[in-house]
Amino acid sequence: MDAKEFFLLAQELMQGEREVDYRSAASRAYYSAFHACRILLKTLPNLPGSVGTSHQKVIDELLSHSDKRIHSLGNKLKVARD
Repeated sequence: MDAKEFFLLAQELMQGEREVDYRSAASRAYYSAFHACRILLKTLPNLPGSVGTSHQKVIDELLSHSDKRIHSLGNKLKVARD
């Protein structure tokens, strides 16, 4: 699955009425953001070509970036993961 598929599934789950639907929606939304951030990191110069799948590594790469917007994404992804 890719970021868009996770996002669409999160939207679908939000239409549910049970707590499990909402919890699953939050989880799928996080995975959507995680995969989108991985894609972003692969397009940035001066970063390793292989970001990997470690959630903490992706967050750390975002947080260490000099661009404040990308650094902010790292903060947001960390909060979403926590």
